[in-house]
Amino acid sequence: MEDNNKLKKTVFISYSRKDIGLVQSFLDVGDNRFFKTKIDQADKKVGADWRVTIRDMINSSDGAILFISKNALDPKSPINTEEIPLLIKRNNDPEDKFEFFPVFLDYVDESTVNSYTFKEFGTGKEIHLFDKYDIWNIEANDPNDIGQEMPSEMSENKLENFWSDLNLKLSDALKGKTVNKLGEIKTWNSNKAKLKEVRKNKFRNFALGTLVTAAFISLFYLVLRPDESLQTSEVFNIGGSVQLGVLTTGDCFNKIDNESELNWNTYVQYRACDLLHDGEVFYRENQLDFGENIVSYSNLLNFFNETCNNEFQKFINSSTLPQDYTINFYWDMDTQALGSKPFDMLCLTTSNPQTAGSYVEDVTGVGIVLPNPGDKYNCEDFTSNQDAQTWYELYFEDYGDVAYLDLNNNGIVCDEINLETAETTTTTLAPTTSTTIDTISPSGQTPVAVQETLDVNFDLLKELQTENSKSIASSYTQDKSAQEWLDDFTIKKQYHWKNAIQLQWSGCYFMGCSYKVYINGVNIGSHEYEGEYYHPNNVMVLKGLLEDTNYNLEIYVVDAIGQTYGPARYSFNGMDWDNDNTFATDDTNCANIERYTIYCYQDQIKFPTALAAPEIEILDRGNDYLFRLNNWEIASRRGWVGYTHILLFVEGKLRLMLGNGIPQQHGISKDIVGKEITLVAFDSFARPGASYTFKFTD
Repeated sequence: MEDNNKLKKTVFISYSRKDIGLVQSFLDVGDNRFFKTKIDQADKKVGADWRVTIRDMINSSDGAILFISKNALDPKSPINTEEIPLLIKRNNDPEDKFEFFPVFLDYVDESTVNSYTFKEFGTGKEIHLFDKYDIWNIEANDPNDIGQEMPSEMSENKLENFWSDLNLKLSDALKGKTVNKLGEIKTWNSNKAKLKEVRKNKFRNFALGTLVTAAFISLFYLVLRPDESLQTSEVFNIGGSVQLGVLTTGDCFNKIDNESELNWNTYVQYRACDLLHDGEVFYRENQLDFGENIVSYSNLLNFFNETCNNEFQKFINSSTLPQDYTINFYWDMDTQALGSKPFDMLCLTTSNPQTAGSYVEDVTGVGIVLPNPGDKYNCEDFTSNQDAQTWYELYFEDYGDVAYLDLNNNGIVCDEINLETAETTTTTLAPTTSTTIDTISPSGQTPVAVQETLDVNFDLLKELQTENSKSIASSYTQDKSAQEWLDDFTIKKQYHWKNAIQLQWSGCYFMGCSYKVYINGVNIGSHEYEGEYYHPNNVMVLKGLLEDTNYNLEIYVVDAIGQTYGPARYSFNGMDWDNDNTFATDDTNCANIERYTIYCYQDQIKFPTALAAPEIEILDRGNDYLFRLNNWEIASRRGWVGYTHILLFVEGKLRLMLGNGIPQQHGISKDIVGKEITLVAFDSFARPGASYTFKFTD
């Protein structure tokens, strides 16, 4: 990819000649690389000519990778005397958008890391590199941590993936995007002082008046809330219903009705491109006029097709281009049918599954600036932590932490609230749904959390295991989302006491997902459902470890209907504890399984509880009905919505999967007339709770 002549960004590669084998393996992997590389192919000999060459290469680059090894950290190496000082000088300059990525190639002993210094450019002051600058894979520089690997010890396939991810992250940084390490939410920057300054900066000045005006004109039409399985919080209501024909280049949108074909006058939901969306407009031509020429209908279609395909070529190498997409063209059919001239046309792509990011902005550098949302939302206004984090990152680059969601400036929103002890006092309201929920004791080992079963007149679990249910889950890309989680899986040890450990792994964010965990073959988790244990979130506090035991963890991701994918694996030894304090936690003992105790938040033991009957509309659209769930008040947990997804059954057969956003609407066939329809709210697969059953008569 880096041979593409259109690539404008250039990255200088600093390395020791003794490490050329590993460096060459990086250069050979062009996947996700949207920059050129500059590397000195000659022997590095200290001298005036060499110094001039290296300085010219660094000064004409947009960024640099410093490949770190024992060889590279030789204090007599020109890397120390010539390259690092100039790289750091450029990276420290607040007016210089120079990206610096230091990366370990191989292990470096702790004493070398702690003592390594270089002389600051211009002053000669001794600077400790590792005190002021973070290394991309610093976690791997621990030979005792078998969960981390250096590039020098990776398999060929794993090394290729590592280089590909490095290419992608550096490409994003060069485009001015924030960067985070794989599986982490925190923003990363090698320059610790810069990162601190970014997190302090609440507002950014910008001078894009014309773009703001364009955004305002587009947003004038917006009235409806987007309908999406992810990002379901009401706070994403920055866009809504607008006719397809008013969109312009760089605009993104969602389909309102996936079963209807788009046309010029179809209403779609305007969408911020950084959020998940169905399509993006990449070209528009206004006042198209053929003069006095008579153009046949077939020639007109050929013209549109050729125009869109030609215009699309400029975006073909964008890093944000959807993996699967369809190019479409539309024109103002009403004015053309009346013979009016001139008229408008546009070109766009649609994709399934949805993607985030604008390939138009990626290539042209020009994007729509969203209006300042102001300080009007609090953490409790979001339906999930992921929604809050997504909203924060959506506006942070242009306005800073405008809603003050990150009070401790660590790049993670609302974690101050999430760390508070859950209140133990609860208020119970009598539900008005037409079904009842019984509380029973779980079978097998007895966890503290109770299991609730639904009084529905069909075998819920059996239906979710049918091919019908699996097919519906696949149509909602549950299998693809699970595979993406497995591909990107990372895990880290947060605390390790003598007899307990707290682990956090990369979270899954598709509809209704949870986890199924095994430790040395024993199924563990905070919640039991039908004789199996599940864990609802990606943090586990586990007690009952022995110091003389090796532990092998297997983590499966579970989709909305209970299908498992995986496993992802992690190993550790009981002797690896690094916290000699007595184990203590404010969390609740949620399960005791063999010798292990699993802890969770107090409110995680709750199952979805309806506080009122759902508000439902079913509208006749001719060929089918539009099922619309306008509201369903379900008790919240810790300020978040108290369920992850809703399954809709017709006569006991799964028909639709709904997220946790309100309102929601989906097309449904007319065979539902006179049949029993059941809605079941889940808080992950392991926790079905509120239900509502009714019959629909036409």
